[in-house]
Amino acid sequence: MSASPALDRKVARLLEQQRLTDILIPGTLPVTGTVPRRLQPYAETIYLKFSERYLRCDSVHQYSELRLTVTDEISLDVPMDEDDELATASMFEQLIGDGYDAIFCTSLRCYIEVAPVSGETRILSAALSLESNTLLFIDPAQTFGIRIGGPDQRDRWLKHNLHAGVSGADVWVRAQ
Repeated sequence: MSASPALDRKVARLLEQQRLTDILIPGTLPVTGTVPRRLQPYAETIYLKFSERYLRCDSVHQYSELRLTVTDEISLDVPMDEDDELATASMFEQLIGDGYDAIFCTSLRCYIEVAPVSGETRILSAALSLESNTLLFIDPAQTFGIRIGGPDQRDRWLKHNLHAGVSGADVWVRAQ
């Protein structure tokens, strides 16, 4: 078995054809109450918004794996109170920087592990490189959900998690 995960064709097409326009953390917002109302984030899932669709990043299997899927809408996989509505918080400017409203991805590197018995490839984290030489590192193994960071976060993760059986694999690279 190859140690590189097969990237879903929808994910590859999204990265190839559309620009990243937002990074969203979903949550709930009370419909009533004191102002300002406080967003209750659901950080087990984040959405990378591309021009027309979303790359949904989920922390799965008790925060040990990352699942990447393409979707048309934002949703929560937890029940919401009657008094709550779906809301999001944007992290685009904080993570990408001012001056960009849309940016192409140049590569996706997944840090993977092959299960010894089943031979199944598990994605443990991912690094998305952008045309601005910015790196978004997505770590699903945090106590309160997914942590998004840059090269420093990736380097810390590698220091603590790169051991026998874990490797990095470029699963998608933009054609020149």
